[in-house]
Amino acid sequence: IRRFIPKGSPISEVSENQILRIQRWMNDYPRKILGYATPHDTFVQAFKQERLVA
Repeated sequence: IRRFIPKGSPISEVSENQILRIQRWMNDYPRKILGYATPHDTFVQAFKQERLVA
C-alpha cells in the first residue's frame, strides 16, 4: 500500500476510486509464493474446491 500512499498520509484523503485501484492491483499481481498465480485466482480456486467439499 505504501507504494501508492506515502507513510503518514491520512487514509481519509484517499479517494474510494484510488483505494479500489490499489486493491485490484494487489489482488491481480502474480506472487511467487502462489506459484506465480494471483491472490484473486487462488481465492477463486480455493472457494470452488470448498463448495465441492461442503
